[in-house]
Amino acid sequence: MIFDEPEVSVEGSPAFWTATPTYRRCFCATCGSRVFGIEHGEIELSLGAFDDTGLFTPQYETWVVHREPWLPSFGLMQHTHGRTS
Repeated sequence: MIFDEPEVSVEGSPAFWTATPTYRRCFCATCGSRVFGIEHGEIELSLGAFDDTGLFTPQYETWVVHREPWLPSFGLMQHTHGRTS
């Protein structure tokens, strides 16, 4: 799930790891679970962070260069890599 950074409120003190010069992975400082990532003013929340994973409907697919060939077509806009591709 990707949201504009101002739309997300984070409580607690996550631990950070910089994966690339522009992407920071954020983990629970207690258990080490990956919770979200931050890049270019957007926060990418792991779907598993939600109690109800069926709340949201996808609007597009990213990184379809790695898409499994057996997945059905969802009829969504596709980005070969990230949304800037």
